[in-house]
Amino acid sequence: MLAALEPIREIVPLDASNEKDRDAFLDSLGNSLRDIVNKSHFITTHLANYLKQVKGVLPPLYFFIERSGHELLKQKFITLDESGNEKEIKRNQIHRQKTPGVKLPFRDRKT
Repeated sequence: MLAALEPIREIVPLDASNEKDRDAFLDSLGNSLRDIVNKSHFITTHLANYLKQVKGVLPPLYFFIERSGHELLKQKFITLDESGNEKEIKRNQIHRQKTPGVKLPFRDRKT
C-alpha cells in the first residue's frame, strides 16, 4: 500500500496521444523521476511542474512497475465504505469520494 497527497487522475493512453504530446509527456515523466531516484520520495510541487499533461503519481508508479520486470494487470478505482471495505467505483466518481484510491494488481513477468 502506498499513500500520496496528490489527487488521483485518469491517465490518457499514450497510443491515443499525438506524437508531440506523447514526446512532451515522456520528457516530463523523465524529469519527474529525478526526485524519486535522488531522494526516494515524490515532491508534489515538482510533479505538478513536470507532469503538465497528466498529474499525480500514477505515471511514475506505472514506470517503476514495468521497469522492475512486472506487468500491470489492471487499474481499478476504489473507495472504502463505512466499514472499511473496498468498493469499486467509476473513474469519473473518484473525486467525490472521502477515501479515493486506485488498486493496481501486477505480477512478475518471469512467473
